Amino acid sequence: LDRSNKYCAIHLNVQSLPAKYDQIKELIVSLDKINITVHFLTLCETFLSDNSQNLYNIDGYDLVCKNRTSGRGGGVAIYVLKSLSFVIRDDIAINVDNEFESVFIEVKSYKDKHSVIV
Repeated sequence: LDRSNKYCAIHLNVQSLPAKYDQIKELIVSLDKINITVHFLTLCETFLSDNSQNLYNIDGYDLVCKNRTSGRGGGVAIYVLKSLSFVIRDDIAINVDNEFESVFIEVKSYKDKHSVIV
């Protein structure tokens, strides 16, 4: 199966990344063992703060977050495979304090000049 021009994305509502961090790392490792590379792991309800997000890095991935600025819960994140070139697209994100967060990235496609928005 040729996967050279395809992306693998997974989305999880984690309801607290700190509580599920080890399980998420295990998921990525177990998929890698069966030759499934996760390019994007998108998460909602991360419950992170700007002060805590650096505690939840995963080897081989960049972490892009939009954390809730006040109150409890909320937050979104994308783990992006480090081999991918991407830019954060704040210009299309919608964020409403204490109600709604979003984060978008733009990735150049493998073999052509098209981009992918995640």
